[in-house]
Amino acid sequence: MVAEDLVPRGSRRRLREETASALREFMEPSPRMVTEVKAYFENSGVSWGTVLNAKDGLGLVSRRIGGSMGQAWFWHLEDRIESDVEAFIQAYYEHRDRPPDDGDLGPNGLGPDLV
Repeated sequence: MVAEDLVPRGSRRRLREETASALREFMEPSPRMVTEVKAYFENSGVSWGTVLNAKDGLGLVSRRIGGSMGQAWFWHLEDRIESDVEAFIQAYYEHRDRPPDDGDLGPNGLGPDLV
């Protein structure tokens, strides 16, 4: 059971709007790995379906990085400067095959600077 199961039907629209607002705020700092977005909202009690519905109206772009040896999806705001997105992708590739130096690569496995 998730939070929206407990919300009356008339309030679901408000929940979607609040989720969209929270998602927009969560996405502001940088592109985010989809696994990070999913974990954040599920830990907040919001279902993945509600997050996906909120995503549709925000102008978020889904991109896949990696290939047959491993891939990951990330989202970024449509208006994000392409150089920021490219820097994120570059950091992904730089950190992907490196063993952890101190055992702490951050919640998305890319390093604390990409959280």
